[in-house]
Amino acid sequence: MPVRLHRRQTTLDSMPPPVIGPDGFPIFKEPPHADAPDVGMKVNLLTRIVHILMCRCTKRYYTAWMCSLGFMITFGIRCNMSWVTLAMEQHHPHSKEAALESNASIATKPNFYWTPGERGFVESAFFYGYMITQIPGGAIATIFPANRLFGIAVGGSAFCNLIVPLACRGSYGFVAFIRVLQGLVEGTSYPACHGIWRYWAPPIERSRLATIAFCGSYAGAVMGLFISGIMAQYMGWQSP
Repeated sequence: MPVRLHRRQTTLDSMPPPVIGPDGFPIFKEPPHADAPDVGMKVNLLTRIVHILMCRCTKRYYTAWMCSLGFMITFGIRCNMSWVTLAMEQHHPHSKEAALESNASIATKPNFYWTPGERGFVESAFFYGYMITQIPGGAIATIFPANRLFGIAVGGSAFCNLIVPLACRGSYGFVAFIRVLQGLVEGTSYPACHGIWRYWAPPIERSRLATIAFCGSYAGAVMGLFISGIMAQYMGWQSP
């Protein structure tokens, strides 16, 4: 007990005396407000932005931008089939658009035509496979390295996209099969990306890195629709 009293007395004696105002009452200083702007935090944030723009960031930010590029590729590939079917119909010898092209030779045009039902089935076939591998993709990402699984998803989707022009010269069922296979491969991209941030991202930066990676999907959809239309118009329906 005496020791406790001695410690308490020492603590009270070590406290600075209050400042007495002109009216004889002590003046208490208010603690800094919690919402007051911190100049140091603003400077650090600006420095981080400059380092990212100058490509002087850490490896995990490089990984985030690479994942964003991968999503741009996959979503751009996903959106090009509508332009392909439209360009194929316009270049069919029995279509109205092909009849107006006097300089084009009918012998060089592909001899196929898809009905609206067949076009809808081919364009939706991708999502049949895409929704199957969403949940199993998370389990696969825990067994195999997530970064390699993400690379396989992007590369496999691009490879299937190269086979689509050859499949179009066959039946629409073969094209639908390729699209289902493309969806199966690409369906593991999102679970694989979450698996990457499981090990590469600290908890305080996980949402920021995931946002950088996933914003590539929206950019890929915008750029894919725009570029695919230009390529289909000037380079042929096989180019997208």
